Amino acid sequence: MFRNALVFLAVTTTACSSASTNPGANSSTTCAARKGTYKATFTERAGTCGKINETIITFGQSGSAPSGCTGSQVTSANNCTVDINITCPLNASDSFHETGHGSWSADGTSGEAIIELVLSDRYGNFLCQSTYDINYERVQ
Repeated sequence: MFRNALVFLAVTTTACSSASTNPGANSSTTCAARKGTYKATFTERAGTCGKINETIITFGQSGSAPSGCTGSQVTSANNCTVDINITCPLNASDSFHETGHGSWSADGTSGEAIIELVLSDRYGNFLCQSTYDINYERVQ
C-alpha cells in the first residue's frame, strides 16, 4: 500500500530540493528551469514509511500543487528554492501530507530536498511518517 504513495511522492516533489552548495533564495543567481528526465534517489532519515527505490522521472516546472492536491509549492523569485506543503489523495481510501524545502543548482541539473511525508487513511488515522533526503540528477 505504501509503495504507491512513495512512487507518487517522487513525482510530486520534483519541484522541491535543498543543498548548501546550491544558490539560496537570497542569492543574486537565477536558477534555470527544471525540465527533462531526472534520477531521484531517496534516503530515509527516520520514520516508519520505509525505503523508496531510485526513480526516473520526467517533469517540467510547476508553481502549484499537483492536480488533485491542495496546498502549495512556492518557488523563490530566483527559481533556486522551493517550499512545499501539500496534501494529496493517494487512492480511494488513503492520502498523504508532504512538507519540505530545497534548492537546485544554478544550471538546473541537480538538486536536493528534505521532505516529511505523513500517510493517513480516509478517517485521518495515521499510517506512517518519514523524513527523506532526495537527490535529483538530470540524466537527459
